Amino acid sequence: MPHSVRILRTERKGFFDSGYIQALHFSEKACPDLPNSPLSEFNDPLYSNLSRAEVSFFLDPDRPECALPTPGKAVTFLNLNEQCATAVVPGEHVLGLTFEPLCMVVTLATDSRKDLFEKLLAAGRPLQDKVRVEVNYTVGLDVDPNVQSISTNCQNSFVLNDNYQLDRVLQYEFDQLEAVRVNITRVEQLIGWMGKLLDSRPARDLIKDLIPYGGQTPLSPPAAPPPPNAPNYTRSPPPSPTTPSNSAKYEAMLTELAGLERLQKQLLSDINGCVGSRTRTCGISLIEGPNPWLSKDGTPCRGYSSLSARIADFCGYWDSSVSA
Repeated sequence: MPHSVRILRTERKGFFDSGYIQALHFSEKACPDLPNSPLSEFNDPLYSNLSRAEVSFFLDPDRPECALPTPGKAVTFLNLNEQCATAVVPGEHVLGLTFEPLCMVVTLATDSRKDLFEKLLAAGRPLQDKVRVEVNYTVGLDVDPNVQSISTNCQNSFVLNDNYQLDRVLQYEFDQLEAVRVNITRVEQLIGWMGKLLDSRPARDLIKDLIPYGGQTPLSPPAAPPPPNAPNYTRSPPPSPTTPSNSAKYEAMLTELAGLERLQKQLLSDINGCVGSRTRTCGISLIEGPNPWLSKDGTPCRGYSSLSARIADFCGYWDSSVSA
């Protein structure tokens, strides 16, 4: 069950074919299975009764130049010509498929095969490279899959996942704000404890912290001279690493607290300043909008990998007699 398509670059040279493709359709009937034959594929009497995917059989009198899919027999998954039909951009989800598609039909944006050949040759595209199309699809695993049930499940899955993605807007900011507040509380407690520790220091330690140069004062005796026979090294050895003093730790904590408070102010401005509208989405916290396919203890529910929306495929977070 396809959902969306995208035209890829050619495998060897990376040529982008989207400029030469107008539309892409999926048809209910199979494509002609034609062997290598010198006869024209559409004139071979052995295959004259096979389907051509019923794409160009529907003709709109107002748009005779457009190859349109027969309603109910084929569905357009890509259309880059709004003069023929509603535009369907690459990667856009197409819903409402009621049959199992058996053929993919590509409508070219050129007037003829000769015109296409000349344009590709002029652009330097290797003609032996095949057109590459990426198809996002779902496979029915039942022995006799019901196409409409699969389509309904896919549509519900898109709705549930799209709303979950909307809930996640600013959710990182909500989570970061909670973590910042926890860190602010932690640092404030450490600052209070360190402040009490510094207040209870002996007088000699207070002098060392308040007076520079290792606590030397004008009244301090001068340092003893080196002994006469001491070697005269031109390069002194590097000092051994020392543990920061309690005063340095206290100042570092104050700096960290100031940074956390600035971050908290910025996060509050981003979250509180978000007003939901048609052009802007404001999400909710992780507690209010959890992942529908992830249980409270972090265990993935049955439909986690496929984002399935069938009953019991996603997790339930509400109080009721029946919970998915």
